[in-house]
Amino acid sequence: MAINYDNIKDEESLVKEAVALLKKKVFGKKFNLTVQSQNDIYNYALTKIDKRYEIVLVFYLNAKNKIVAETRHVGTIAQSLFYPREMARIAFETGALGIIVCHNHPSGDKNPSEVDIKTTEKLVKGFSFLDLQVLDHLVIGENGFYSFFQEGKIEIWRKEIQGISFK
Repeated sequence: MAINYDNIKDEESLVKEAVALLKKKVFGKKFNLTVQSQNDIYNYALTKIDKRYEIVLVFYLNAKNKIVAETRHVGTIAQSLFYPREMARIAFETGALGIIVCHNHPSGDKNPSEVDIKTTEKLVKGFSFLDLQVLDHLVIGENGFYSFFQEGKIEIWRKEIQGISFK
């Protein structure tokens, strides 16, 4: 896939071509993975991370837990940035109902940092009001992973917001 420069007449045309190319790359991709366990995501994520940098992967799943889109955010040796607004936009554009966040710690420590915990809590609570489920957040270390779902954190945060409505 490449930009067709024959169609480029000005800067706006170039931007439109680039956006169309990006949409094809992100949304036109066919994914064959149906997630049945945290190990499925862990093993898939291992093929996409570079242990020298913190990489955040976001997987967007449909009602049958099939990955319909994914994004990759490359950070530094100590942090990575991703934007919840963009995550929500991609989820809506792809029809995803669930999101799994996954990132590695270049230090090799699989335990979540305080920032990891607070960020995940905000995602779980905030996205629930948009009818998007954060299904899990895996932190990958040298010897395995930490799962917020398996540790019961996601369920606790979901219960904390039960009963809140916009009536």
